[in-house]
Amino acid sequence: MKWIFTLCLCLSALGFAFEVEELKLKIQSVNEKSKTLVLSPSDKEVLIGETGIVIHNISSGIISNSATITDVQSDKILAKYEKFTLLDQKYLPTPVIKPREGDEVILRSFYSRGFIIAPNQKLYDSIKTLYPNIHFVSSDLLIADVGGKGIIDPSKKGFKELCKIYSVGLLAIYASNGVNLLDCQSFEVLERKAMENPEPKEMMYPLFARIEAKSFWDFLRPKKNYFKEYDKLLLK
Repeated sequence: MKWIFTLCLCLSALGFAFEVEELKLKIQSVNEKSKTLVLSPSDKEVLIGETGIVIHNISSGIISNSATITDVQSDKILAKYEKFTLLDQKYLPTPVIKPREGDEVILRSFYSRGFIIAPNQKLYDSIKTLYPNIHFVSSDLLIADVGGKGIIDPSKKGFKELCKIYSVGLLAIYASNGVNLLDCQSFEVLERKAMENPEPKEMMYPLFARIEAKSFWDFLRPKKNYFKEYDKLLLK
């Protein structure tokens, strides 16, 4: 049974690699009232929930906003935009620039880096094999700073903040339905793959890491179930 499981992982990794290469789309129109964009269509697959950055076409290299894909049609792609905050520098001025027709949206700007959320090392390693084109940052970083922004219990706010700190674009979360690959900022599931747990008795909470997440208040906290918490997190 184990060799069948391993074979399926290898075939999946070789044949269906998730696309992380940056994709550039032109802005065709801007609605400032609703903060939405109409983008040029693409001959490559674009997924609802993918995020990217808006590059101003007058001042080369200036990032004006963040963009999130909301709808994909045959003749156009729709997105919403907001202030760019992923690389905030509080001691530097933030440019106030609105997106304009002709500006460029670069999708998947941070998709080359990801975090894996799994309950044990075997699952962690299996998920890593599934996505060979993603550099997975050590999950130790998610719980190393438990006194501040580390994950003690899973939350969208917590993961988004840590992804922002470490310039990570993707989260691979193992839940009861398998592996869910999410955009770390929109928290939309971009891809889902069924996967069995080869070591169901080995469970770490809030996630597998080489160091243990601890809080001063641990003695007052009820023991939580990994799957219950992450299934709840993935609900809309």
